Amino acid sequence: MIPYYLLILLIYLFALLIAPLTLLPNASLPATFATGLIAAGQDLGMIWSVAPYTFTALIAAIVVVVGVETHIFSYKAIRWIYQKIPGIN
Repeated sequence: MIPYYLLILLIYLFALLIAPLTLLPNASLPATFATGLIAAGQDLGMIWSVAPYTFTALIAAIVVVVGVETHIFSYKAIRWIYQKIPGIN
């Protein structure tokens, strides 16, 4: 019951924050600009048919490398701190 009312409160607060935006007049892009965006979208669509797999593999490789390097650094930092304690070999 409480989460429901909290969500309702958040929705009303968000509506209150964006209320001034509803007072602005509707606007549209110039026709030449919109046509250029459509043409660019069509050109990029051909590239994007292959790119998601490449992009996903690239992000996965970066995540793995950063993860491994983070673990190595963490191990070295913990070991360095451990060796600074007197009486421990």
